[in-house]
Amino acid sequence: MPLQSEAMGELLADLLLDCDVIGAEIELVLPLAACHWRVLEGVAANGNQEFEISHAFRHDLQWPLEREDTYVSLSSCGDCVLVVGVARTLLRAWIDVLEFADLPLRRVEWVLSAALRGLKLFLPEGVGELAWLIQASQNEPVRLLLMRSGVPDVDRRIRSDQPIADQIRDTVRAWQSLVDGGNSLAWCCSLIDQSVLDGSVLFDTMPFEQVLQPQMTWVPSPWSPDLEQGELDPLVHLALAGVREVKL
Repeated sequence: MPLQSEAMGELLADLLLDCDVIGAEIELVLPLAACHWRVLEGVAANGNQEFEISHAFRHDLQWPLEREDTYVSLSSCGDCVLVVGVARTLLRAWIDVLEFADLPLRRVEWVLSAALRGLKLFLPEGVGELAWLIQASQNEPVRLLLMRSGVPDVDRRIRSDQPIADQIRDTVRAWQSLVDGGNSLAWCCSLIDQSVLDGSVLFDTMPFEQVLQPQMTWVPSPWSPDLEQGELDPLVHLALAGVREVKL
């Protein structure tokens, strides 16, 4: 939640001016903690947005958002619909930043849904089950996302007061027992701090497993020639790849 929208807007405008960027259009990618998501089965994304949103809120979504104070976006995800919700006050605060910067807002997206789309660009054929570990900052817990055929099925925050690898492996085993899985599992890590995991314990302890390492062919250039090329956070890098895919 931006606390000083005017100051942030002026900073953004000055930064683009210093970089000689004229006529910029903004695609806003909301941070991980800003949104909540759910997967709805049996709901078609048929283009009737008002009907779909009304239908979505008839379900017990079990998220801390109230209908009258929520913006919702829906997108097709396999045979399901992916619902992403954000509080109106939070989104309004980000829009205020861009208004103070006098910049046009063209698109709003969530970093996790954009990163999911970016990840799918690098998945090899035949990956049926995926265990994706994500972390947006060192202050946030590791999240385990389990997917079947590209559709999110489990999103669990891993507790830091217990062995992380054990929690992850136990969750994967319980999930596979419920979905009759276990024949082919791919792992992908998008972690700020890789040291939170012991890869030798977590990975390759069961047959038919592989570890995916997406090779990013695009990296952004430094905004100033005086700066060195730096690495992006893994989750952000995937999200930008997903945003570029939509534009292309």
